[in-house]
Amino acid sequence: MLISSSPFPCFSSFLRKTRNIDFINNFYFFPLGRSALLSGLVSLGLKKQDSIIIPAYICDSAIHPLREYGFKLIFMDVDKEMNLSIDQVQEVIIKNNIKALLTVHYFGFTKDFDKLIRACHELGVKVVEDCTHSFLSQLSRNKVSIRSDMEIFSMRKTLPIQDGGALRVSSIHKNIKINSDQCISTLSAGKYLLKRLIWKITINFGFNIYRPFLTRLKDNFRRISKDSRCSVNIGTCKPSQQLTHYLKSDRYMNRARTRIRANFSRLSIEVKKIGFELAIDSLSVGAFPQALAIYNSNDGLMDYLRINGVGAWCWPGNELPLEVSNNPKIYLNSVHFNKKIILLPIHQDISHKQCDYMVEVLTKWQNGRVQEESNA
Repeated sequence: MLISSSPFPCFSSFLRKTRNIDFINNFYFFPLGRSALLSGLVSLGLKKQDSIIIPAYICDSAIHPLREYGFKLIFMDVDKEMNLSIDQVQEVIIKNNIKALLTVHYFGFTKDFDKLIRACHELGVKVVEDCTHSFLSQLSRNKVSIRSDMEIFSMRKTLPIQDGGALRVSSIHKNIKINSDQCISTLSAGKYLLKRLIWKITINFGFNIYRPFLTRLKDNFRRISKDSRCSVNIGTCKPSQQLTHYLKSDRYMNRARTRIRANFSRLSIEVKKIGFELAIDSLSVGAFPQALAIYNSNDGLMDYLRINGVGAWCWPGNELPLEVSNNPKIYLNSVHFNKKIILLPIHQDISHKQCDYMVEVLTKWQNGRVQEESNA
């Protein structure tokens, strides 16, 4: 059995009627979440050479445009709960003349950042919430107003689309450059749908696209191909027709929410039974996780899962910023999470049967480790 790491386009849903919804008007759209982040910071009035606090547990491609634009990035390690220490944040703000802070809702779970936001605002520091993992959860939490200065989203991490970068700002920040261009062209959207269809057919025929050597080939291809991370475009654009359709489809969105929560609950119970620890355990009301995050008890589990057809992944993996990965003693927790957390897919296309298969693979891994230890 092969299990995709992400959902496939729902072609049948494009034939169904949708309804107009008001909350879409609260978003400014961009091709990618990283573009939304840069645009948001510029709209807040930040200038080149201004300093921004960035949690060390972050994907480098998300913050690369900030470097290219000229911001100074000040990294801070997260604590064992994946939070930034308010006391340490206050010290860094005063010492480095910080203008803004980025805080992250990891893996689809929204956090209570009210105290952190208040502490920053008292010192004149803007706060941006990174909701790129947490589109459904954050939207469920609050559809209209926001607590921080702005939120950024990457809806393609939840929906089967090519674009999906989005920005939502508080009522006092509306200085956003508006463009009428499409986020992606019709040709590009068609190529994406064709690629995903081929991907689905390949998986259905049983070809394991997750074998480690294929993963390495894909990673190498990305390195030598044009680096889209360098884009510093800060103009908005119109979302793709596919994205607009999904957002307006109650049937699809409700199905996605229901399936994601059911998969998380089913899989989390079973993996704990066989001895795995979850990085985030509780499933609060209104939370729609991006993945099931488990701790890798022994090196090699990732390759084992992928060899057995499970599209598991690490985040940010080899995209942990070099400033962080080269200084593991300074950023102890961020480096630890990057090495030890493995993400299992639980998206809306995952069936109960596929959840059971992942449990079966993990059980075989655990039994193999126990056998090795008994023979040692």
